[in-house]
Amino acid sequence: MQSTADQKHLVIVGAAGMVGGYALRYALDHAAVGSVTDAELRAITADYTIEFARVLRSSSPNAAFSFLSGNGADPTGRRRLAFARYK
Repeated sequence: MQSTADQKHLVIVGAAGMVGGYALRYALDHAAVGSVTDAELRAITADYTIEFARVLRSSSPNAAFSFLSGNGADPTGRRRLAFARYK
């Protein structure tokens, strides 16, 4: 088993889709890939998306941005699964 220092962290965009799902399962099966903490998951899921939209708006004010991701979302914010709270 590898130590945490040797592990890699990945960001997979679209992991609910077919290709992203395969990439996620492949990554989870390899000890070289570590898990993302709750704080990191929130940053990746919410903060990165918000920052991307902010930069897009400032650089292309007439551009349209649509973020479609409700699969597994919890509007109450009470679910135990972190990703469901942040969607």
